[in-house]
Amino acid sequence: MKAQHPNKTTMAKRTNTRQSSLNRLLDTEDTSLTLTTRALATEALGKSNRFKLVDIAR
Repeated sequence: MKAQHPNKTTMAKRTNTRQSSLNRLLDTEDTSLTLTTRALATEALGKSNRFKLVDIAR
């Protein structure tokens, strides 16, 4: 299957959000990303989220 690489405009339309919101999602320095936003983005790509809690090594 060919990898999906939609542009920002297409992703914004798929997630029903503004391109500025998408820019925040793609910004690795932005800490305001919500789980809802992440879920919308991964769903738009036909993917799902998987979260794993792990112990902090001390």
